[in-house]
Amino acid sequence: MRNLKQSLLILPALLLLLASHQPVAQDKPQPMFLTNNELALWEAWIHGDLKQTYTLAQGMLEGGECHDDSFHAVLALQCEAADELGWHKAHVRDLQALIELNTDSGERAQLRWELMQRLKHSGDTSEIAPQVKALGMLTNWQVCGPFSNDRGQGFEDELEPEIDMSLDAEYSGKEGQPVGFRKLPARPLDGTINLGAMMRPNTETVAFLITAIWCEKPGNVDLLVGSTEDVKLWLAGRIDLHRNGDPVEADSALGVPVLEEREERSIGMDQSHVSVHMLQGWNVLIAKAGNADTDWLFNARIESESPWHEGAADDLAKALTEVKPYKVAPDSGLGGDTFPPLTEDQFWGVCRELLRPRHDRASTRPRRDMDEVLDDMADVLDGATEAEKAVFDREMAVFSYVAAWANRSTGRMAEREENRRRELLKQCVKLDPKASRALLELSQYYTTTFSNPNLADEYARQATQANPDWIEPRIYASRVVLMKGLDIEVERELASLLQEYPEDANVLRFSAYYAGLRRDYKLSNDLFDKALKADFSDSYSRARLLERATARGDMKTALLLSTEIRKLDPFDISAALEMADMYMNSEKYSLGERELNKALDIAPRDDNLLEKLGQVYSAWADASEGEQAAELHKKAVQAYESALEANPKREDIERYIEFLEGEQPPFEAALQEDVTARIAVALKQEVDADNPYEVVYRDEIVVVNADGTTSQYVQEVYRVTNDNGRDWLQRLSVPAYSDQQGRCVEARVYRKDGDVEEGRRTRWSASFPPLEIGDVVQVRFRVTDRSQSFFGDFYGVRKSFSDYVPVHEIRYVWVLPEGRKLHEYRTGDAPERTEQTVNGRDVWGYRAKDLAKLYDEPLAPPAEQRSATVQLSTYGDWKEFGRWYYNLIRKQLEATPEMTAQVNKLIEGLKTEKEKARAVYDWVVTEVRYNADWHFGVHGYKPFSAGAVFARCIGDCKDKAILICTMLRIAGVKAYPVITNLDNLRGDEDITLPMPNHFNHAIAYIEYSDGTSQFADGTATYNGLDELPAADHGANCIIVRPEGGERTQIPWGEPEGDLESDDIDAEFAPGGTLKLTVKRTGVGDSASALRQRYEKEGDRKKALESEWSEFYPGAKVSGIEVNDLSDIETQPQISFQVELPNAYTNKNGAVEFRLALDPRRWTQTSFASLTTRNTDLLTPAPFKRSSTVRFKLPQGYKSAKIPEALALSGEHLKLDISVAEKDGTLTVTREYSILGGTVKVGDYPEFRRKLIRYDSAEAASIKLTK
Repeated sequence: MRNLKQSLLILPALLLLLASHQPVAQDKPQPMFLTNNELALWEAWIHGDLKQTYTLAQGMLEGGECHDDSFHAVLALQCEAADELGWHKAHVRDLQALIELNTDSGERAQLRWELMQRLKHSGDTSEIAPQVKALGMLTNWQVCGPFSNDRGQGFEDELEPEIDMSLDAEYSGKEGQPVGFRKLPARPLDGTINLGAMMRPNTETVAFLITAIWCEKPGNVDLLVGSTEDVKLWLAGRIDLHRNGDPVEADSALGVPVLEEREERSIGMDQSHVSVHMLQGWNVLIAKAGNADTDWLFNARIESESPWHEGAADDLAKALTEVKPYKVAPDSGLGGDTFPPLTEDQFWGVCRELLRPRHDRASTRPRRDMDEVLDDMADVLDGATEAEKAVFDREMAVFSYVAAWANRSTGRMAEREENRRRELLKQCVKLDPKASRALLELSQYYTTTFSNPNLADEYARQATQANPDWIEPRIYASRVVLMKGLDIEVERELASLLQEYPEDANVLRFSAYYAGLRRDYKLSNDLFDKALKADFSDSYSRARLLERATARGDMKTALLLSTEIRKLDPFDISAALEMADMYMNSEKYSLGERELNKALDIAPRDDNLLEKLGQVYSAWADASEGEQAAELHKKAVQAYESALEANPKREDIERYIEFLEGEQPPFEAALQEDVTARIAVALKQEVDADNPYEVVYRDEIVVVNADGTTSQYVQEVYRVTNDNGRDWLQRLSVPAYSDQQGRCVEARVYRKDGDVEEGRRTRWSASFPPLEIGDVVQVRFRVTDRSQSFFGDFYGVRKSFSDYVPVHEIRYVWVLPEGRKLHEYRTGDAPERTEQTVNGRDVWGYRAKDLAKLYDEPLAPPAEQRSATVQLSTYGDWKEFGRWYYNLIRKQLEATPEMTAQVNKLIEGLKTEKEKARAVYDWVVTEVRYNADWHFGVHGYKPFSAGAVFARCIGDCKDKAILICTMLRIAGVKAYPVITNLDNLRGDEDITLPMPNHFNHAIAYIEYSDGTSQFADGTATYNGLDELPAADHGANCIIVRPEGGERTQIPWGEPEGDLESDDIDAEFAPGGTLKLTVKRTGVGDSASALRQRYEKEGDRKKALESEWSEFYPGAKVSGIEVNDLSDIETQPQISFQVELPNAYTNKNGAVEFRLALDPRRWTQTSFASLTTRNTDLLTPAPFKRSSTVRFKLPQGYKSAKIPEALALSGEHLKLDISVAEKDGTLTVTREYSILGGTVKVGDYPEFRRKLIRYDSAEAASIKLTK
């Protein structure tokens, strides 16, 4: 078997077994390593037969058939089955019975632990406390922390509490914060303490816990610990001795730890164990618990034959004074002989670790152990008879499934393990076709790892067919179908599931989720509520219900849900943030204050709680007056200051405090102008009702900080000039984005009769009493950045002077950052710069007056291309900018071994650079999911490393561009990142002044050794390498090279490069119906559009019928056939038949129909909807549409008159129509091309005339006569 040594060691046991049982001929072959019940249990599990799994496990547990690892694994399987079945109350009863039956202390303890978890599911949380007491869980800890633990060093180092352990001491914690011991703010429900909820920060940290234990007499006790990461335990005063009597040298003043573990794992019970000697009287137990970046949980309990109890807080202080140093001699050091584990023991050890882990989650031990088990099983199969093989194959199927489980990859494992897992699951299914659970995991594998919904759907259906009574694959199959867009099938299956399983939590939860997707929130809420009744511990359902209850201000429901959340997790603070938001929005500020203060008892240094408390006080102050408002304002500042102290990195809070303190920040006071005289003049002027309002005065003062962040002081004065303006100006929002903090500091209405009224100010807006035409409103806002922008310490801005209403006066002012240079660029008639020095800072100003309004017309160039603008940037030329950006991303371009292996696999056998580029591009586009959100902070402009993007298989545009470039370099192909502007209508882009504000997108530029090159957009999920999206065409962009940025323009392309073609055969059917057989193909971006439009099988018929019904209501589509639309390098093709009702008339023997079955109607679209224009018109990148229809003429019919051919061309378009008749077939050919570019105002009439002529030609009728 595994090796000769082990074979020899287990030989005596095998001989003894053979001597005790001599098989007879009629004996049925037995499993080799498992008992019949064990094999039946695992088969029931992998078949998804949950009831059988539960029943068999109960029988084995009651009958004493399993011990040690097998006991824990069988119990865990029963728990998993009970959870899926929803048998929570029944399982509670069975566990209670097993506790009475079982005499083994370790097994009884595990039963009690599982019982506590089941009581959470059943909602009987009041019954958990007796179990906590029976288990000997320690719950009277005092805690101290957090301390620094960067890269685990704090766990290794001797920290202050180890040198001077005192309940009254103040220590220097992580980031210099003062920390000391405090009582637990909440009693842990099942004995598990959530250190992560209590500590801030709670990553890369350690904390200390201390408690007192009273023992009636001296003796050995068992300390059993559960933790998510590293843990050490000490007994105060204990001195460990060497055999010669000398003290053991320790790394800590607390002595040698009685237990030390370094594991990252899911929380459990009794994951670590040590037997220690405790003294009579008080003993003090000290724990040091570390954390990296996972949940931070800890529990400990004691088992002892002698009476003991845990001390209260006062007892701990006394115990610390009474504990004296005592010496402990080493044990004998003699252990028994060790033997390699038997195969079955090794199997059950792996099962226990997979189900109830005790060791590091990244450990490869389970995988290696199962490989050995499989080898042993393979050796047995080699010599098996046919009868034995049938049984051994069943055993091998179970082992294959467990081995696949052990091969599930973690963040530290390579792709190889996932491939091995897939092979093992398929092997399981091959040996046992009823293995529904293995089929389900294959479906999940193809959903997540490979994002292949077709294969995922196939395996989900097979899983359901293998066991139609198992709910989970049916639910998962619905999710896969939902991914494919087959909504009708999802609804049908969920309706069936709800009818069959009306109380199943999983069915209810997914149905509720789906109802929410369809915005049927009433049904969704009802189903979530039922899911909670089925499973009280369903945190997802409860969180969704709380989120919705707070959003709609349903206080009664929200209060009930938040109470239930805290009942299950006494350390929870998330509910407090939701509740505080609801109370604040409902103007019940005192309730929001109370809610947050309770949460702060748990996490006193949580900056989000403190910030929210500041927001509550600020809103409360805005709604108050006089002394109360002043006092609340003071409390708001204090809360924000506490938040900043808790998290000094919150520069946004620091800047906001500056806004709150004092009447006016210094630059606002020094630079903001008095607008009283301007308002008086405006009130006397005649009203021009052609505009909704007028800008009387607009002033923006921007203080630019050295780190690129800003504080802005905005003053705006508007005059109402018609009813629309009265509505629009009734409420003005604070001009702050999500990454900024804003506040309205002044809001007034100036009436025509001279009265002045105050508006209402909130955090979000200014609102006014009912306005009248001729009134003037004045507002002042303060806006500050919460953090750095996308681009780190870069600052750049582009401001337009004109607006879509008349502007009487506008001023922009910038207070320049100290020690940094700003570059200026002005366009149009932008005013000259004025300069001054204020408070020691250079100040630039720009003022313009009496600006005509911009016209708002369809397809007009953007405002910044028509208005005078001023642009400022910290960069002066693109080469400098490119060097900066390249240095920012240089390290992100490093390859990893896994990436290199993948590239080598992709390009194996490929010869040309273009083939290699295509292989890499296709992999990135199809395997790395596109996330359209640009991250903030350092990852805003700086992408994640190529290795991280490769491992995570998700990234935004710049991440995918970086990955393409890195993988191509591995393949020996040069490639560079490109920053560009994605826009379908771009106009005359002016990117003279270097700043990222010009761009919103990143792609790659590939340079081949033969001198050719091309751009590649990694976000274009449906585009092949040679099908650059149209929105990239024509862009002025920057290629980022090591030596600096290179400015270039992406080619506009030709119309034939973006072509959609319809080839149609039309047949006249009775009753005015035309039957069409259509073949549709696409080239370039049109190919991408076809793939995307028709990718989802369930959407195809609906989409096509909607398209044709626009012209022929009731159109019916059938016979849809597509080629492989998932292959982005194959030209897409879709064929279908469509019946068009009322498509022709037959009167007096004459048949008449439209020349164009699907007319373009250019003049009725935005291309030429206006009779005249005041602005230029933008057209998209060049594209072409082609349609050829061959009408099979009815017997004996011919055209009465062939319409004349039409051929129109110009700078921006090319339009052609021709009609020909031959051999009983009438062929209509239409080709229309938009050539791109900007249509100037003077050229618009001729451009429109050509479109009208084309529309008229398409609208013409063709008459057939005999």
